[in-house]
Parts: sequence; C-alpha cells; structure tokens
Amino acid sequence: MKDFDEARAERQARDRSFRIGGKEFTYRPAVAPEAILRWSQMTGGEMPELTEEQAIEIFDETVLAFLEVGQDGNWRAVRDPNAENPLNISDLRELVSWLFEEQTGRPTGQPSDSSPGSGSGGTGTPSTEGSPLQAVKG
Repeated sequence: MKDFDEARAERQARDRSFRIGGKEFTYRPAVAPEAILRWSQMTGGEMPELTEEQAIEIFDETVLAFLEVGQDGNWRAVRDPNAENPLNISDLRELVSWLFEEQTGRPTGQPSDSSPGSGSGGTGTPSTEGSPLQAVKG
C-alpha cells in the first residue's frame, strides 16, 4: 500500500529553518495550493496588467504563505525598504524559488528558465523592462 502520509511526516520532521536579513524563520511543512494561487497566476502569465507594486505584494504574500504562523512581524522587519541592508528583488526571487524547492523536493525551474546568465531579469513574457514581474516569468 502506498502511504502518502509517510512523505508528509518526513516533511514535518525535517529542519525547516532558514535565515535572511538577520532573522531566522521556519517554513511550513505544507502549503495549500490556494495560498499560492496568485504566485502561480503571476508566473504563469495570467496577470499581464500587473503593476510593479502588485508584483512585490505577491512576492511578500507568497513568502508569508510559506512561513509558520506568527512570523509576519519579522518578515515585515526584514522587508523594510528603509532597513540598512534591505532585501532586493534578487533576494526575494532566490528565497521564493528555494521555498518552492523545499516544499516540493524538486527544483522549480523558474529562475533557470530565464535567458542564460540573466541575473536581473529574463526574456519571458514582456512587461516593464527590469520589473520584478519580468524577473519571475520564464
């Protein structure tokens, strides 16, 4: 018999902590697909009229969906644009990609689907040049 709960228990038991912006966080062992739906829509090209501000909101919303309850305040602190060393778009992309990989146990492929050597964007679905949205589409 295939026991799907075995894999779920393994995810629950492993170390799920990480550090970014000087703070330690713990991600959830599972995230419902509905909690990351806007991320999927954004990266799937279903939101072509997305503004820069909305894309950044979706980054934050996605990270918060992955985090264990009660870490919102720490996330807001590391995301403060006035912080001495604020997180940049590259930090956010790398973190979200890593969280998806940890959650699924396999690479997402999204950042590497960009053009070769692309560190600040990609050649995916067109949007505003250099935008966070362009950086996640591939």
